[in-house]
Amino acid sequence: MEKPKLEKMDFILVDFENLKIAGIPSMGGNQRIYIFAGENQNKIDFKLVKESQKYGEMVQWVKIEGNGKNALDFHIAFYLGELVSKNKTANFFVLTGDKGFDPLIKHLNSTGISCKRITELKESLPKKPTVRPDLYSTMVEMLFSRNENSRPKKTDSLKAFFGSKGKMEGIDKDEIVNRMVKEGLIKVDNKKVVYQPQEPMDPDLPF
Repeated sequence: MEKPKLEKMDFILVDFENLKIAGIPSMGGNQRIYIFAGENQNKIDFKLVKESQKYGEMVQWVKIEGNGKNALDFHIAFYLGELVSKNKTANFFVLTGDKGFDPLIKHLNSTGISCKRITELKESLPKKPTVRPDLYSTMVEMLFSRNENSRPKKTDSLKAFFGSKGKMEGIDKDEIVNRMVKEGLIKVDNKKVVYQPQEPMDPDLPF
C-alpha cells in the first residue's frame, strides 16, 4: 500500500534573546520548536517553561555558550542548517525581530527551501481544523490506497469521493481538498487533480 505523507514538518527556531514569547499555542504532531536563550538569560518565566514541558521533545530549549556579538544568531543559523539538511521538504520559521536573518532566509527560499521570518508563534502554528485529524488521515489514506489510475481526476469527483466515504461523518469535502493542496499531496490545475510523488521525511531531531 502506498502511504502518503500527510503533513509536512514545521520547525520554529525562536530567538528568545530578541523576542520573548509569553506562551506556546496548541501544537500539532508535525511541529517542533527550538527556543534559543542567551548565556546570561537566567531568569525565564516559570509558566512558559512548565507549558513547554507538556510537549516533551517537541519543544527544545537551547542555552548557548559565549557572549560574542551575534553568538545566538550563529547558533540559530547552525541548527537551521542541520534541520534543513535532514528535512528538505519541511517548513522553517525563525521567530525574531532581527532583520539580519533576512538574507539567509531569502537564500534558502531561492534554493526551494520554505523559510520565513516571523514575530509571533501564531504565524507558524496551524489553525484548528474543523475536520477531525483522525478522519482526515483516514480519508487521505483511503484515497492513496487506490491505484493511481483509479483515483479521481477532477476536483468535483475527488470531493464526491470524500463525500461518499464520509457521508455518515458530515465531513467538509472542500477543507480536505484544500488541505491536501496545502500539504503538497496534490496540485489542482483548472479543476484537474495532479497527484504529487511523496518523498520520505525525517521528523527526528538532529541532536
